Amino acid sequence: MDGCFPGYVTFLPNRNILSLDLYFSVISPKLSITGESSIICKVTIKASGLIWGSGPPLQFSLTIVLNPLMLQRNRMFIRWGIGGQGADNHFYSVNILLMVMILLPLKILLSNVVVHLFSCFGNLVQYYDDEKKTWKILTIMPYNSAHHCVVEVENFLFVLGGEDQWNPNGKHSTNFVSRYDPRFNSWIQLPPMQERRASFYACRLDKNLYVIGGRNETGYLSSVECYNLETNEWRYVSSLPQPLAAHAGAVHNGKIYISGGVHNGEYVPWLYCYDPVMDVWARKQDMNTKRAIHTLAVMNDRLYAIGGNHLKGFSHLDVMLVECYDPKGDQWNILQTPILEGRSGPGCAVLDDSIYLVGGYSWSMGAYKSSTICYSPEKGTWTELEGDVAEPLAGPACSTVVLPACVPYNK
Repeated sequence: MDGCFPGYVTFLPNRNILSLDLYFSVISPKLSITGESSIICKVTIKASGLIWGSGPPLQFSLTIVLNPLMLQRNRMFIRWGIGGQGADNHFYSVNILLMVMILLPLKILLSNVVVHLFSCFGNLVQYYDDEKKTWKILTIMPYNSAHHCVVEVENFLFVLGGEDQWNPNGKHSTNFVSRYDPRFNSWIQLPPMQERRASFYACRLDKNLYVIGGRNETGYLSSVECYNLETNEWRYVSSLPQPLAAHAGAVHNGKIYISGGVHNGEYVPWLYCYDPVMDVWARKQDMNTKRAIHTLAVMNDRLYAIGGNHLKGFSHLDVMLVECYDPKGDQWNILQTPILEGRSGPGCAVLDDSIYLVGGYSWSMGAYKSSTICYSPEKGTWTELEGDVAEPLAGPACSTVVLPACVPYNK
């Protein structure tokens, strides 16, 4: 391990106790690091040699429990105690705080990448290489899924719920939760949601993940669950005022907004706002158009409702209008530039000054899309990116993330 630097050492008066802080810098790309446990093992070996020299190391005990956010971006904090009898027959206790800096070379894609979790009940994870203008396969999910959600937290991707095959009654919805670490190309399973969910909304707010509504074998859901990233536990919070599925959501100024969706088979234009501090939902101004299976994106203190469809009689019609919501004025406005083509169930990601839509289904064309379109609110224009995803799809989940320079892993 390259670059190991001791920190401050303090001897406490009249006690045979050594208090020691160590800072380790892992900077060698040649290290065989496959995950959190691998780092702990290597740091432990190095720490023992550093403290006790060539002599026999004292017995140590690890006092930390692995949790989903043990690694925070490129830092990891480890605390443990080492105790035993020294050469002078005195008992020594050493408290060690390690801050491991993982300085492996990184590159930012989207400024170079949108990470896209493939759908249509597939398990591919793809990313967009902006330099080569093409979508590439990043990794494979542990299971097939569609109509799931993905949430980025400290450069981890949390994949939640979904269904492994289509059923109008939600019989194949799941409560699975997995976390992907792009540095090590590894997955871990986390505690499942308390209810199975597909066609729902998930987001991160402060130290929590929220999953809202959706559908399963019991029907449409109004329940809302909150996952504490520190305690690794799920709990219920205040439910939606009405059961909803196929709605869209976004986080803005510490509140969660939910728009549209399907309620008991009816497409709705509703907008709800959740205050996590008060644990209450409030009804806001309705959208101008009923829509579901759409997207809601935040940019420049505005919420943009894009895509989706609604019912006219027994026919599904693409919603072409783009609406913009002002939270301060509680008002929706229809923008002059409609979407390029119908898109129901596209993946959505925001990067820099643009909103990206990946895939989706066009009811007017009767076809799944494999292209990616991009909307610039500042310019009021739509463009289509070069390069298509592996195959046409709908119901994916998208996010932005920083990828390591070793991507693709199999090169």
